[in-house]
Amino acid sequence: TPVDSDPAPVLLEATATFQDPGLTIFLQDDTGATFIRAGKNNPKLSRGDRLRIEGVTHNGLIIGGINPTRVERVSSGAAVAPREASYDDLASGRYHYHWVRITGVGRSVRSEDENRATLRINTGGRVLEVRLDEAPLEGTNLIDAELSVTGLAVGDINDRRQLVTPY
Repeated sequence: TPVDSDPAPVLLEATATFQDPGLTIFLQDDTGATFIRAGKNNPKLSRGDRLRIEGVTHNGLIIGGINPTRVERVSSGAAVAPREASYDDLASGRYHYHWVRITGVGRSVRSEDENRATLRINTGGRVLEVRLDEAPLEGTNLIDAELSVTGLAVGDINDRRQLVTPY
């Protein structure tokens, strides 16, 4: 959606791929990915829930989203299969907000707080941060291990609405 356009009406059915602690809901269907803005009225969901959303468009930082007026759970179903992705895919923004899988070798793990951690992996000769909502179990050795990581492709965005660092 262009930055200066008026919000357009939205009626969409898609599958929930992720919900963050602020209740932003990330969605995917056969045409792509989007999000529902955080809101206290957003239902708590499980990955794979099929939703029907009514609302208006919202200008996201990179990808347009939805300001919902109604979010209805249609069914609980199979989760979206992850797309195989490379570092370059993530850095290009091609799969921004998609459910992806990336492989690499564990380089380091840093605890952020009691529940969260950051894992750095080498994938295709580049280092990618993986932000974990659940810290790895004590004694889990991820360093120098071949890993396959599945999650939501996101990244840091600058003031010019450009993806600068994928994670």
